[in-house]
Order: sequence, then structure tokens, then C-alpha cells
Amino acid sequence: MDFVFPDLASAPLSRSINSFDIMVTYQEAILTETEQLIENINKLNGTIERVNNTETKQAIEKLRQVEQKMDLVYTFFKASMYANNIHSEDSEAELSSSTNRPSFDNTNNDQE
Repeated sequence: MDFVFPDLASAPLSRSINSFDIMVTYQEAILTETEQLIENINKLNGTIERVNNTETKQAIEKLRQVEQKMDLVYTFFKASMYANNIHSEDSEAELSSSTNRPSFDNTNNDQE
């Protein structure tokens, strides 16, 4: 429902254009556009309300599940890293104790 404003330049000279009629036409056009704007705002408000009440809660629940899974994976990763470090320290201790070679640590250098 598009409103077309009257073209004053193309009006015949014999017909007098009443300024009151033009003002009423403009008022009707403004009222129509305002009503459409109010309807669109109400639709937008309903959509935002629906998104906030349902879809946001669902997204938050999905993110919580992902966070729990990530925490579990992180815990397993840290435990495996700890186990690898302990295993490698034990292996190094076994290798150094099984040889007759002296340790080459730089901490026992008393030479200056």
C-alpha cells in the first residue's frame, strides 16, 4: 500500500487544488506509515522476546555441555602429561643409575 503524493505541477489549471485536501491526504499517508511502523515494531518485539526466552536458553545449555566436555578432555590431557613426565623422569633415573659413567651436571663445577 504505497502512497503516491499528488503532483501539483501536472494538475490542470481549470481544477483548483484545495490545500486542505492536500493536507488531509498527507495526514492519511503519515498515519498509514505510522501504523505500519507500529506493526513492524510489535513483530520485532515478539521475535526478540521469543529469541530471548527460548533460543538463548537452548544455546546456553549447549555451551554448558561443551564446556563440561572440554573440562573433561583438559583433565585427561593434564593427567597424561603428568604421567609422561613421571615416566620420563623414572626412565632417566634408571638410565643414569645403570651405568658406571659419572654424571655430567654443571652444578658440581667448583672451578672459577
